[in-house]
Amino acid sequence: MTTLEKTSNKGPFFLAIVATLVSIALLIFLLRVYTRTRLLRFFGIDDCLMLISVVSIDVYSSSWGMLMAVYSSAR
Repeated sequence: MTTLEKTSNKGPFFLAIVATLVSIALLIFLLRVYTRTRLLRFFGIDDCLMLISVVSIDVYSSSWGMLMAVYSSAR
């Protein structure tokens, strides 16, 4: 294994992409929740389902990004 191959780990790059996209999605969701609760004063079943969806997808994508960075399978 050459020095270039040892230093060409793309794990941190993929971790940064995942963290950025998860942050953007979470910001959009939080803006929706704010709008529904403060301005419309209504939080319905569709919002509860979105909450479950956002939490599960955030856990999945965060764990995927961490695994990519830790195990360096993204070379």
